[in-house]
Amino acid sequence: MSAHMSVPDIAAATNISERTIYRIIRTWRTTGDHVQIPLQLGRPRILTSFDVAYLEGLVARTPDIYLFELQECLYEATGLDVAKTTIRDALLRMGYVRVHPRKTNGLVSNVKLDNTHLEDWSS
Repeated sequence: MSAHMSVPDIAAATNISERTIYRIIRTWRTTGDHVQIPLQLGRPRILTSFDVAYLEGLVARTPDIYLFELQECLYEATGLDVAKTTIRDALLRMGYVRVHPRKTNGLVSNVKLDNTHLEDWSS
């Protein structure tokens, strides 16, 4: 429509505001699509990339750290009170796994794998 009609004419014909038409045209010119794709799908994460990097640093310094210890350190450093499962899931997304799930009973293992080889990790 924008090739043959002006923005006010498009707005009148479609009952869409001119501002929305301009935004759609700008998005089309910059991305080649009329819809903006979000950087991350789904709900926003509680832990930011800085929080996850902090957890990764703790695991790198102390490979045998427990999830509840990570939880306490995160709370002391950032004031975030998150569940152990949230920390576990963040570490799993980063590729960390427990080597011996039955023997370590909640210990974090400093083994980083690609996402295709993740083991189940219970807290």
